[in-house]
Amino acid sequence: MIPASGPAENQSWTTRSLCCVRGPLRYGLLCMTLLAWIWGFGLLYFMPFVPKFIGMTLAIGFLLGTVFSLVCFSDVYRTCLWILLFIFCLTAGWLCVSPSNDRAWVEDQSVLSTALIKNTSINFSNIQRVLLNTAGEISEVRYFDKTYQLKDLERIWFGVECFTQLESLAHTFLTFEFTGEEDDRYLTFSIEIRREIGETFHPLPGIFHNYELVYILSEEREMIANRLMRTNDRFFLYPIRADAESRSAMLVDMAKRMNHLCSTPEFYNTITNNCTNNIVRHLNHISGRFVSPYRLGVMLPGYSDRVAYSLGLIDTDLSFGAMREKYHIDLQGHGLLDVKNFSSGIRRQFREQ
Repeated sequence: MIPASGPAENQSWTTRSLCCVRGPLRYGLLCMTLLAWIWGFGLLYFMPFVPKFIGMTLAIGFLLGTVFSLVCFSDVYRTCLWILLFIFCLTAGWLCVSPSNDRAWVEDQSVLSTALIKNTSINFSNIQRVLLNTAGEISEVRYFDKTYQLKDLERIWFGVECFTQLESLAHTFLTFEFTGEEDDRYLTFSIEIRREIGETFHPLPGIFHNYELVYILSEEREMIANRLMRTNDRFFLYPIRADAESRSAMLVDMAKRMNHLCSTPEFYNTITNNCTNNIVRHLNHISGRFVSPYRLGVMLPGYSDRVAYSLGLIDTDLSFGAMREKYHIDLQGHGLLDVKNFSSGIRRQFREQ
């Protein structure tokens, strides 16, 4: 016979059970508070549209206030709840900040490109042409309009500019190659931050709504050659495997989004709304397939060519290493900076290899 449990034993079992439940909950609360605190500190430090010293002061004040609360108040868990409430209110206010197209933009981003899309052609207005002096500084910004026939679209190229500071960081862009002889047949979409005067890019502020998103439309020469003059970054240019219908659909889809941003601005986000996220979303939209915009190789564009290679998007039968070696263009590009047909010149090496 099993002896019946008395009231004292039942109470002891209940107490132990509650402790077992409350232990993980408290641990989870502490972890959640730590992650939220890091977010809140960054939000204050990189607060958009306020002077940097104010954001730094607020972040330091938040740090000191947190330390003071944890030291002076014995109920740690109640303190955690107050911290979470503060960060929730802070985040709600941050989400109310709206992007704008009306700011003091740098000279080469002050004019937005637009597209008039027809059944068989697209007329692009304000295609950018930036002229640099020998010091690599902007001497003049010109714009021109041109109509491209969709039937003349021969190939799409996927460009990767790998920054020298960190392998995982890069900038990606797409070039649409049309039939013809001149270099203006290479039309490039570069998805970037839209910089205000005196503003430079850094990935951390880019997480906290510090930059608007912009589609820069230019000749490919302006995208690659001008950056080669200013940096020592490595450039790769890969041919994309796509049929005529897919190529045209991709161009039209990017043109529509470019137009949309002219009327409905968005914030750039280093992780969720960067150059490669947007290219992947265009791919998903026109292909019917799904590639997550949040996979590691997309959120960290330095690995984006590995993702494209693994998905079979790059038109090559080479191994990944051999492919990178073949389509590595910056070494040759430096020698072609003064050549009129720059884009045709850098592609000549692909045919010769």
